[in-house]
Amino acid sequence: MGYQSKKKKQFVSFADGGSIELPSYERNKNWFLENKFVILTFFVAALIMCATYWFRGVYPFGDQIVLKVDLYHQYGPFHEELRSRILNHQSLFYSWEGGLGKEFYTQLAYYTTSPLSFLILLFPQGNMPEALALFILLKIAFCGAFFAYYLKESFKRNDMSIVVFGVFYAFTAFVTGYYWNVMWLDSVALFPLIALGIEKLVKEDKHLFYSITLAIVIIVNFYIAFIICIFASLYFLVMLFSNYDWKHDKKIMISRFIKFAIVSIIGGGISMFLTIPTALALGQTATSNTGFPKFEIYQNVYQLITNHFIGARPVVLARNEDLPNVYSGVLAVMLAPLYFANKRVNKKEKIGMAALLIFMLLCSCIKPLDYLIHGAHFPSNLPHRYTFIYSFIMLRLAFVAFWDIKNTKLDILNYAFIIYTCIILLTEFVLAPNISDIDRVLDNGDIVINIVAMICYIILLNIYKGTESTGYATVFTVFFVFAVAEALFSSYVGLDRTTSRDSYVKYIPATDEAVAKLNEKENGNFYRTEFRRFTTINDAALYHYRGFSQFSSLAPGGISDFIGSLGIAATGNSYRYYDPTALVDALFDVKYVMNKADDSGNGEIKNERYHKIDQIDNVWVYQNDRVLPLGFMTDSKIKNWETKDSTPFAVQNQFINDAAG
Repeated sequence: MGYQSKKKKQFVSFADGGSIELPSYERNKNWFLENKFVILTFFVAALIMCATYWFRGVYPFGDQIVLKVDLYHQYGPFHEELRSRILNHQSLFYSWEGGLGKEFYTQLAYYTTSPLSFLILLFPQGNMPEALALFILLKIAFCGAFFAYYLKESFKRNDMSIVVFGVFYAFTAFVTGYYWNVMWLDSVALFPLIALGIEKLVKEDKHLFYSITLAIVIIVNFYIAFIICIFASLYFLVMLFSNYDWKHDKKIMISRFIKFAIVSIIGGGISMFLTIPTALALGQTATSNTGFPKFEIYQNVYQLITNHFIGARPVVLARNEDLPNVYSGVLAVMLAPLYFANKRVNKKEKIGMAALLIFMLLCSCIKPLDYLIHGAHFPSNLPHRYTFIYSFIMLRLAFVAFWDIKNTKLDILNYAFIIYTCIILLTEFVLAPNISDIDRVLDNGDIVINIVAMICYIILLNIYKGTESTGYATVFTVFFVFAVAEALFSSYVGLDRTTSRDSYVKYIPATDEAVAKLNEKENGNFYRTEFRRFTTINDAALYHYRGFSQFSSLAPGGISDFIGSLGIAATGNSYRYYDPTALVDALFDVKYVMNKADDSGNGEIKNERYHKIDQIDNVWVYQNDRVLPLGFMTDSKIKNWETKDSTPFAVQNQFINDAAG
């Protein structure tokens, strides 16, 4: 008697040739048993994040929240706006909540199309920070689980080793550095499935898995999907030329190439209902038109190798010439040379994988390549947004080397240890102090930890090589402990900027009540509201009022330029209501201004054009009687209004002269 599969159904077969289909419960039980190590990877990664939250005092383990940078100002408010609009049956195409009015559909497409985003509906408004902390935890856990699944399916391995490498992938420097870009994490998690789909297409001529995963990746995040499409094409070429020979398999290779192109187009076509409007919106932003840069090599080239080791802090809010987030675990760095030294590995695959790794490193230190790989655009403050793919390749190579270690001479580990140690000492104690514009990557304690870690891995790999299969469980347990330790350290270092939970949520109840009263008072008339001092730049989305300020990658560049010409604080992708003139308030119908009370309970605004009309707990509400309606008539001379190359005072004065005569 044995188990077999027929058309994806599971049966028990008997010696006489008969068979019976397993009951539903047995099928599910077998699926869980078959994927137990993938599931274990998910929960291990989730527990590591829970431990990190606990160490950092994140609510409910303390009074902190994980919201920082764009997660604080953009993704948090935009998720809350999504929750509110769905629950209140409001339009998903347009919103007045910020930006003087904005397309909500493209905002949804760019920021909140992850399937997990819709779990926000289960959380009250005041628990939005906890919802986002849960999203981060789940997405990082899926990063580990999907990579483990990739290893299981691609290499037909199903034991604790896939847990070890899955944990490493879940806590690479890219993930721990950019975790707050919660919209990116879906793509990081799904990339191993894209790679698996490509391998199925190349090796088995099966295309459905690749087309589905590609469509999902493009839907969940347009921007990172663009980068994934580039590297998916390169990965396909590596797999194609690694598995076939042009002289003997020309027809197969041409067939696979055509099918890959067609399926990629189909996958992209499925997502066009989101990608086309998003692409059009991005084309209107202030950063959409930049010139091709001159050739330049960044200074980070000196420290690329050193940055692979534990203790290399993730680069966040950095210049483009700063170091890429390439840390993927010390074990991966130690095993990579074994992969290339292994004579059993296909030479063409080794050449292709080496080319991919070198190309990505070159993109991180050569300015024109950096520009092109990001879609003819320099990313602002978040450089090298493709390095999760670099980590994927590194860990894939390491896994191959790990599983074929019995057929590899381990002497190379000793040479690797010596070379790595020399490079670390040279860059940290010689180059960094003597080359301008670069700082040390590792402190003295980090250097000691890495040397000890490399020695420990050399010992463990030698023990593993000499271990019989019956002793694998013990060896894997030790590797697992080391992987968890590295992952916990990486996540703890990355989660280094938390903020007070109370300061983020304490104004929500009073503001909700204030906005409700104003809506009742106005009885359907259009008006705008703003806070005198904001919690986030997108307070209108966070508190649900028709607002002025906006911070979004989709902010039209023309509007930002216009707002800036009036003297309002504005950059390429944001503009902020901050102590405006009476004319600005009037032009944009800012009829009510709210102010947050300070610690002493005082929320007074000392400005003669505002008069207090209400006070609700810690929010004070003021009215401005001198406002214009949403639309108003002017003199025809307004067509000559010059808003460029003038001071804000001249621009505003000219408006009065041209509009009123």
